Amino acid sequence: MGALFGSGGFRAVPRSRLRRRPGFLRFGAQEDRLTTRTFRVPSAGTPLAVETRLAAACAADHVVDLRGGERPAAVAEWLAGTARFRSFGAVAGRLTASLAFKPVVPGEEFDGLAFVHTVTASTPLP
Repeated sequence: MGALFGSGGFRAVPRSRLRRRPGFLRFGAQEDRLTTRTFRVPSAGTPLAVETRLAAACAADHVVDLRGGERPAAVAEWLAGTARFRSFGAVAGRLTASLAFKPVVPGEEFDGLAFVHTVTASTPLP
């Protein structure tokens, strides 16, 4: 199940907090380990993005079952083709957070997609 959002924010460790070492990344000082910040992400904007298509398909937050069934030819073609999917993780870069797209074939890589138009970043625990 893929979880996507149109715009909003998420929390992650800034890439600048990591030190590069040959072959791997590691956290810097011990106190940096839990330091996260909020990254803001605008709407995807590109017609190739899965988020753009899902936002246009329905004005409400929704879940789409991709496991089968009757589909119009255009939907089947889109599910079988390569699209762009925003991909975030526990570490994000200042500029790459809004540009972090990876290629996916939605019908092959997901059983379903959950879409939320606008999200807010999590709140760190004290």
